[in-house]
Amino acid sequence: MLFRTYDRADGATKGLIYDTVCQQLYEQDVNAIRRLMLEYRELRRFQNSQRHTRQIVVYCENHFSWSYFKPFVDLLLDDEAVEVTYLTSSHADPFLNDPPARVHAYVIGEGTMRTIAFAAMEADVVLMTTPGLGTTYLRRSPHVGKYVYVPHSMASMHMVYPKGSFDGFDAVFCVGPHQERELRETEAIYGLEPKQLFQTGYVKLDTIIDEARACEPAQSEGAPVVAIAPTWGADTITDLCGEALIQCLLDAGCHVILRPHHITVVTEAARLDALTREFADRPNFKYDSGLTTKQVYEAADVLITDWSGAAFSFGLGLLKPVLFVDTPKKIKNAEYDLLENRPVEIQLRERMGAVLALADISLAAETVTRLVAGRERWRHDLEDLREKVCHRAAPAASTSAECIRELLNEQQGRVPPLLNTIEKDNK
Repeated sequence: MLFRTYDRADGATKGLIYDTVCQQLYEQDVNAIRRLMLEYRELRRFQNSQRHTRQIVVYCENHFSWSYFKPFVDLLLDDEAVEVTYLTSSHADPFLNDPPARVHAYVIGEGTMRTIAFAAMEADVVLMTTPGLGTTYLRRSPHVGKYVYVPHSMASMHMVYPKGSFDGFDAVFCVGPHQERELRETEAIYGLEPKQLFQTGYVKLDTIIDEARACEPAQSEGAPVVAIAPTWGADTITDLCGEALIQCLLDAGCHVILRPHHITVVTEAARLDALTREFADRPNFKYDSGLTTKQVYEAADVLITDWSGAAFSFGLGLLKPVLFVDTPKKIKNAEYDLLENRPVEIQLRERMGAVLALADISLAAETVTRLVAGRERWRHDLEDLREKVCHRAAPAASTSAECIRELLNEQQGRVPPLLNTIEKDNK
C-alpha cells in the first residue's frame, strides 16, 4: 500500500514520504541499539556478579510471570543467607525498579544477550515457567546444578505444549496428579531419564483462593456478569465467534467483560480494536485492556473460554462455572494421543460447567443463565473437583520453598540426592 501511494505521488509528496519513513526507521534503529546496549551491560553485570548471588536464578519471559514465583521466593528470603538472581526479558518489568533485598535483577531481553546468558550461566538452581529448555534459544548450561520447571497453568502437559517441551528440565513442580502421570508416561514412551517430580500444588490457585476468602463473595443481583477470556493463537473465540458471542450476551442484558490473553493483545491488536469499536457504545460492555485478572474474575458470575488455562484458575479457584466454546482443540503436540492419559482440559470440561458448540453460539446467554441459576450446586461440585485435581495437602508456596531448599542442599553437598516424589519403582 505504501509503495503504491509512493508511486502515484508527485515529487514533493514522494520526498515527504521518503523523509518520514527514513525518520521512523532511524528512530526504530536507535531504540533497538539502545536496548541492545543496555542488555549487553546487564549481561556483563550478571556475569560479573558474585557466585553466591546465583544460588537461585529465576527467569521471567515477561513481567506477568513473577506472580508464579513470588509466594515461595518471599519464604526463601526469610533466610538471610539466601540470595536470588532475577532475570527478565521485559524492559517494562516494574520489578527492575525496586527489587527486594538480596534479589539481584537484570534485564537480558529476548535475543542474543539472553542466549549468551543461558548458555554460559553458573547457578545452583534455575527456576522458569518457560517450556522448551534445550530445544529453543534457551540452552542448558553445564554449570547449572538443576533446572526446575514451574507450571504457569493447571492444564495437562502433553497436548497444548510442543513435544519435548519439558525434556530439558531436571525437575518439575506438579500442580496435580495428572501432570505426574503424563510426565511419567511420556518418559516411558520415549525412553527418557526420569525427572524429579514434586507434588507442590499451584501457587496461583492458592493466591486466588486466599484473596477470595478475604473479601465478600460477589453475587450479582441483576443481570449476569460474564468474563470472556480466550486462549491465544489460531482458532480462538476471538477468531471464530467473538462478535456473535458478545452480541448475543449483550442483547440478552448480560454485562460482558472481554479479557484477552496478553499475547493476543500484541499479535491480534487490530482484531481486538475492531471488536471494541463495534461495542463501544454499549454500556454493559467493557474491554479489560489492563489485564486486571483479579478484579475481572471476582466480578464475573461465569467465565467463557475455549482452551485457556484460565478456566482452571476461575473454576477451581473461585468455584464458579465455566462455559467452554467448543473451538478446535489447541494441539501443539501431534503425538499427544499416544498417551493413555487424556488431557484434563478435555476430561473436565463438562464437570466444570457446560460446553457450547460453535453452531449453537446463539444459545450462549441462555446457557449462562442456566449456569448462574445453579451456582450453589456448582460451588459444591467444583470444590470437590479441586481436591481431586490439585495437590492441596499443604500450601503450595511453603511446599515449593521446601523443595527448593532441598535442591539447594543437594547441589551444595549438604545432604544426599533427593528421592523423587513419585518413586521409580511405582511408575
